[in-house]
Amino acid sequence: MSNSKAKNCRKMKASNGVKTPLPPISKRFLMDAMDEAKLRQELILDALDKERGKYENISKAQDQGAEENSQIPSHTEENQKNENADNNRSPQQKLDSIDGRRLEILQKMDQLKILKQKLSQQNDNALAMETLQSFKNDFVTLGFVSILEHNPDTWKIRLQRKDYGRPDGFDGLVFYTARGVPILVGRPKAHKDETLRRIAQGADLWFQVEDYQGSRVLLRSSLQRGLKDSKECKQMAANLAARFSDSCYYSFDDNHKKAQHTDRKTKQRIPIMYCDSRKVAKRGSGVGKMNHRKKLGRMYGDPNAVEDLTRKVMKRHDFEVYWCRKS
Repeated sequence: MSNSKAKNCRKMKASNGVKTPLPPISKRFLMDAMDEAKLRQELILDALDKERGKYENISKAQDQGAEENSQIPSHTEENQKNENADNNRSPQQKLDSIDGRRLEILQKMDQLKILKQKLSQQNDNALAMETLQSFKNDFVTLGFVSILEHNPDTWKIRLQRKDYGRPDGFDGLVFYTARGVPILVGRPKAHKDETLRRIAQGADLWFQVEDYQGSRVLLRSSLQRGLKDSKECKQMAANLAARFSDSCYYSFDDNHKKAQHTDRKTKQRIPIMYCDSRKVAKRGSGVGKMNHRKKLGRMYGDPNAVEDLTRKVMKRHDFEVYWCRKS
């Protein structure tokens, strides 16, 4: 490449604005940076898992080939053994390297989690610049300085948050658990919503009141690693299913007897069934409905637990609410 072309390339890279001066340090900025670091580590883990699967298959294929070659005449047997040994060594070395890398990533994610927990516990009003700088230094020490050198608007985590978890064509509400798992709340009586059925994955769970008189709720656990069986996430989904139902005005005892319930300060118990995508009807008159007899389990939802949250989200999105509590 000529000197003039090299200079032009450098000018183009500089003009793209990939790296920008750091914005003022704040708690929100550092929290977002830590979320971005976590997301990037999760993507690396996914790539390593795929790579590991590839080399496991290669190793198995070579083992099978070695067994088949055991019938080769004795005058070539020694050469064949040496060749198999050389072939087997490479995949195993790759697997060992991948396992070592995965361990490093997991350890770094644990350190990152601890650091974020400490930062989240800091009082916003009494947070000194020296303290923020200390958290920033610890973050850089973990090896994430490159994140701070790039425009925060280009971070994957912020791009996702703009509409994270909302599929194309979905016109319902999107909530997020404390662990970052999206929860989709469908429109009332929209059982035949093709969008929800289309995007549901194996790890996702459906929630709805047992009499079907409420919105279908989809907990998108497939979008967050390791949270398929999170009780915290499932409870929030159950609470939302209870909130967006006719039963939100009632409570139920252990015998499922219904009673009028108007006190928002006390806990409500509304039976919610949940199942995976395999138990949602795909054809017939009941298409899109959950099968009560094939449910995975039952939980009790409390609409009061998410009352304030739902009102804020509905107001922000100007959502036309079918079920709305009387003030």
